[in-house]
Parts: sequence; structure tokens; C-alpha cells
Amino acid sequence: MAPAAGTHFFAVDDGGVLFCEPVQRFYVLNATAALCWLAMSEGLPESAIIDELVAAGAPSGEARSWWEQSRALFAAEGILAGAAAPAPDSPAADQTGIVEGQRLERIPPCVAHRFYRLFDTRFRVGFTGEAPLPAVAGMFARLGDPGDHPADVEITVIGVGERYLIARGMSVVGVSPDLAGVMARLETTLVLTAIDATPHLLSLHSGVLARGACGLMLPAPSGNGKTTLTAALNHRGWDFGTDEITLLSGDARALRVAPLSACIKEGSWPVLAGRYPSLAEQPVHERAGRRIRYLPPVGRAIERCLATHVVFPRYADDASVRRMRFRAAPVGRGGSGPRGGMGSGIAILRSDLRGSFRSAGLSGCPRRGRALRFHGRRVVGREG
Repeated sequence: MAPAAGTHFFAVDDGGVLFCEPVQRFYVLNATAALCWLAMSEGLPESAIIDELVAAGAPSGEARSWWEQSRALFAAEGILAGAAAPAPDSPAADQTGIVEGQRLERIPPCVAHRFYRLFDTRFRVGFTGEAPLPAVAGMFARLGDPGDHPADVEITVIGVGERYLIARGMSVVGVSPDLAGVMARLETTLVLTAIDATPHLLSLHSGVLARGACGLMLPAPSGNGKTTLTAALNHRGWDFGTDEITLLSGDARALRVAPLSACIKEGSWPVLAGRYPSLAEQPVHERAGRRIRYLPPVGRAIERCLATHVVFPRYADDASVRRMRFRAAPVGRGGSGPRGGMGSGIAILRSDLRGSFRSAGLSGCPRRGRALRFHGRRVVGREG
């Protein structure tokens, strides 16, 4: 008779605790059961175990019964060698374990912390394991904020078996069934927290890049090539702002962007492979049911710029890029032509967009490409 493999004893006060590693279960033992377990673990025969109980103060007439009860308990729980292994604990049919919105009693110890700043909010993100760290390094490549000043928000990524919890403070704000889904939930937590803390007029789903005096917006629904075009222009020398999260200030001109690494969907991997060979080395994640990779930007990243041009990309399998016409108008107070040194910026914009459209299989936008022209806070005309 011997303990089952993976069962460990820890002495506690006048008793002990057994931990069954295969099923992740604890058993609290009183003094009698703890003595019986230790004596059995040392390989003592039954008669010697009974003698040990008597020596410890058990009535001689009851020592055998106490031993037999303890042995029966060990066998029933499956923690003796050769006994049927106990089934893992499972939540009830109407429960799924810890869920979003639930408060934690404590935060487990972290093996690493990283500091990031998004808009005006500084985050300290703790990790209870090292598995998510390589992926986080790629996704938040431009958000690192070293320094010893305090964080505004505490985020913790907690591994629980194969599942991961994302906690903001003591509240669970995200649950992922596996490592592949952690990054999307962590990104959402940081982005929404930072947006809520930042004054702005509108939050837009738009790419943003800048080159010289040109501040380019690329608003589009998901799946229209916005991120692919943003990454292609970044490769051509445009300063990267964002591929999707843009805040419009109160004057409807100034933009604040979140320079998170571009979220490249699987269908765009071949399109960008020639420009970014390192893309194939990035970890694969799941986001909204799609396989994606995060692509760190190259060159200079910006956090603010003035919007001068707006282009609406639209993916079309059968687009005839050679027949596409593109006309751009600067954002200004009246008029539609270049002003104040904008001519060269428009020429660069046309050239780079055509080159990137051609390689990415994009058409300019509905009706051969249109650019918005702004007057103050109102859209007053469309060009093209």
C-alpha cells in the first residue's frame, strides 16, 4: 500500500493537507489521518501503523478502527496507488467558472510586469506566467513606457490551466479559453480603458499615416483593405499612426492615434510577405474568429497629426487598377486646390496610393475614389 503518484503531503499545525496534482484537488487531514498517511508513506506495515497511533494517544481498543477508516477514505478518493483515479472537478452544468464582471478575492503573484502608455493613460500589466510575453512584445511594440512613475491602471493576465483571465484592478474584464485568444482581449481592455479616459469628439475606425504636411485618414469597415493599405504605405516611408483606432478632437481636425501594431488578417499575409518577411515569424492569434498576426510598424510612429486628406479604401477582387482614378483634396477652409506647400504632398499621396493599391488589389473607393474636404467641423464637399 502506497500513495498514488502525484499526491503530495504538507504538514499544517497538528494535521496536514494532501494535494492531488492530476485532478488539482486538496484534502484537509486531521491529526489521526495525517499520522496514518505519513506512516503508510514510509512503508510501515499495518501493525506498526496501529502502534504509532497508540503511541500518539489513540485508545488501544479504537486504534485499528481509526486506521481502517483513514485507509478507506484514501481508497475512496483514489489517492492510493492502484486505486481508480478520481474524476477531475467540473463546474455544474449551469456554471462556466469565472466569468467577465466577476470580482477576484486576490491577484496571484506575477512573474513579470510591463509598462505601456496609450493616449494619456499609463498601464502596468502583470503576467502570472511567461507564455504570453512574446506575443505582447509584438503587439505593443510602440507602446512601451519605461520609468518609475506610477501607473494609472493595473491590468493582470492570469493563467488558470489552459484558460486566461484579464483583470482590471480586481475585476475580470476578459476570459480567453486559450493562449491564442489572450492578445485580442488584452488589446480590447487597454484600448477601451484609454479611450474612456481621453477627451475626444469621435472615435473612428480608421487608419492614419503622415508624410510631410500630409495627414492621411483611411476610414473603412473591416475587410476592405484598410490595414493592408496602411501597412503597405508604412513600408513606402509613411509615418505610422494606427491601422484602426483614431480619436477626433473637438475641432474636427486634430487626430490622436493608438500606434498598436497592425492587426494583419490571414488573407493579407501573402500580400505583405514581400514587404515584411518578418511577418511570417510573428505568433498567430485569434481575433473575432479569424487568424491574425500583429505587425510592428517600421520607421517613425506618430501619436498626433492634422487630418489633411481622407481616402476610403474598398477591396474588390475584380478591380481594374489600371483604370482607377484618384483625386485628393486637402482639408481647408474653402477651396479645393493645394495651398501652403501642399502640392508636393498631394503628388506623393497619389503616387504612393496608386502603387499600394496596385499591389494590394484595392480599388480607390466607390465611384473611382473620393476624398472629403472639410470646412471647420463640417464636411462641405466631395472631390472626384
